[in-house]
Amino acid sequence: MHIDIGFEAYIREISIILNNLSLSYTWNEINFCRDDWEILVKNTSKQLNEDNARKIKSVIDRLK
Repeated sequence: MHIDIGFEAYIREISIILNNLSLSYTWNEINFCRDDWEILVKNTSKQLNEDNARKIKSVIDRLK
């Protein structure tokens, strides 16, 4: 993955990866992370401020 693809492209790529992982594995935590990503990150990434950055970071920490 190229480093200079832009923030929105990263959001889209991670969404695709999470969807593929949720189809490949029957681990419920991946499904919950994917749902959090779809609801929190995709919606809040359009309006970046401190509160939204914390929400995005919490989802990313859960993925780690």
